[in-house]
Amino acid sequence: MLPFFKPTEEWTVDDLRLLVEQEVREDEDLEFKRDFYQPTDGGKRELLRDVTAMANQRGGFIVIGIAQDRRGAAKELVGIDPLPEERLEGWVADVVLRGIEPRLPETAIRSQRIPISSSGEGRVCLVIQVPPSWAGPYMVRFQDSGEFWIRHGARKARMSWLEVRAMFERSLQGELSVRQYVSECHSEAYEGWKQGYESLKREAESKGGSVRERKLFLVSATPTFSRLRLIDVKDPSLARVFVEGPDTRPPWNQR
Repeated sequence: MLPFFKPTEEWTVDDLRLLVEQEVREDEDLEFKRDFYQPTDGGKRELLRDVTAMANQRGGFIVIGIAQDRRGAAKELVGIDPLPEERLEGWVADVVLRGIEPRLPETAIRSQRIPISSSGEGRVCLVIQVPPSWAGPYMVRFQDSGEFWIRHGARKARMSWLEVRAMFERSLQGELSVRQYVSECHSEAYEGWKQGYESLKREAESKGGSVRERKLFLVSATPTFSRLRLIDVKDPSLARVFVEGPDTRPPWNQR
């Protein structure tokens, strides 16, 4: 089974070999690179374009250390030099943190190095997971220039004015949808408690007793799970919804 439905920390060298054996092709959510990015301005710009293009589409994986053929299909597991963490995972995190607006959450980009030899030594592959987000569009901010990129199939391209506008509208609609979702979950929790309380009260009264009135603090947890951990609860824009709450009117202030 292809590894795209599990987080990068669960990938193994067998998953990488499977990509090659099945000649999996690059797509909107998958890119292969034979070599790691150069530690130059050009390399930084290329990384930022690759990451934002995926984030502005539907997220995906950048697999570094796999060569591809002219069709964009995985051809050979070649690996890259096992540089120190600050020159691989740390370098990716630092470039992304400094060069993308709005800033991606620190935990959004996941990088995982995978040794390609059974001994665990020697060359490695680096898998970078880019989650989708409704907080975009994300812009490359590098050397006083701003660029919007998106993936179309196996290629990335500059976003048109219409694409940028449509994504801003989608982002706003996404936040409104999350607020509505949270509000509905809390309303459902409150109504469930209310029905249970009324049932308990009627049962007590039927036996000649009563339910003692006391103040109540009701807490409901809203699920935020999804495949591939697509919802990052540390995303600032999402966190704001949960911190501020969907509404301050009743029944939220009832006790």
